[in-house]
Amino acid sequence: MLPFAGGMSYRNQPTEELTAKMIKLAKDSGYRGWYGIESSGRDEIKKGIELLRKYLF
Repeated sequence: MLPFAGGMSYRNQPTEELTAKMIKLAKDSGYRGWYGIESSGRDEIKKGIELLRKYLF
């Protein structure tokens, strides 16, 4: 189902390794859609953007 999803919700994980694992799972399944960021506070949102950029590109 993941390759056909219209979007994916990203929430900051407790560790960077879990973030990398989640993104790898999505990429390996063929997902190429949007990522929405769910976080509390600007600093957490900025951290989420950084991690997504690091592991998506």
